[in-house]
Amino acid sequence: MRHFVLTCKNHPNLRWSCKSIAYTPGYGYNGQRNLFFNGSIDKANPEPECKCSTRDLILAPGEYGIDEG
Repeated sequence: MRHFVLTCKNHPNLRWSCKSIAYTPGYGYNGQRNLFFNGSIDKANPEPECKCSTRDLILAPGEYGIDEG
């Protein structure tokens, strides 16, 4: 199963991941599987997880899915 990397529309430096079944193109994160907070892309200045709705999560730039092992 593939994993997708997501970002928040309001906090583009933050990243989450979910299995492909939990992402619906044109809708976004659909809640069918767990969502994992991966932190900030700027490791020198880490940011906490934002409080935005999961409706604000979109595919991270350049994201096409990561095949699992």
